[in-house]
Amino acid sequence: MQIGSFLAVFFVIWWLSFVAVLPIGNQSQSEAGAEIVAGTDPARW
Repeated sequence: MQIGSFLAVFFVIWWLSFVAVLPIGNQSQSEAGAEIVAGTDPARW
């Protein structure tokens, strides 16, 4: 495998892992019990 192919595969796997782990532990405003700020989404989906 050429170095360019290796870097491309590495970058794709790294990016997918990053996006999959990013939302872990996030809470919506309503779940956190915080005051819901006007103009924002109080809950996700």
